[in-house]
Amino acid sequence: MLYNGPMLILALAILFEPTSSFAVEPLAISQISALSFGTAPQGDGPVVIPAGNTETSTNGSFQITGEPNTAYSIVLPANPITLTTGAGGANETITVSNFQSFPPEGANGALGPGGTQTVYVGATRAALSVNQARGSYSGTFMITISY
Repeated sequence: MLYNGPMLILALAILFEPTSSFAVEPLAISQISALSFGTAPQGDGPVVIPAGNTETSTNGSFQITGEPNTAYSIVLPANPITLTTGAGGANETITVSNFQSFPPEGANGALGPGGTQTVYVGATRAALSVNQARGSYSGTFMITISY
């Protein structure tokens, strides 16, 4: 018996693509030295601390550890951060912005054969008010690293 009506033909193709996965040493970051703008008088102008490619008394430095001979990315704060003293009220804050690093931000990090690299960080401290409160100012910023 032959069928003469309309036919629906279904075709299914299955493609087996080889996949792989490779486990790597997780990335870790630890502070070596803090970014420091030092001591300044009230009314002092802006201060730029360059990231540089070596540790100085003012730039921040961080040890990155992970999978040897592997590239990684660095992301720095895009927005300014605030340093505070006291309760952070009027004239008790200082803005820090324009973060930079060496190696530069982006996919520029490269762990050496020992699985380490030092990242240096600099930034710009805003000018101080002539009424800036005296005291020790502190704050935090985030560096993100990823493979």
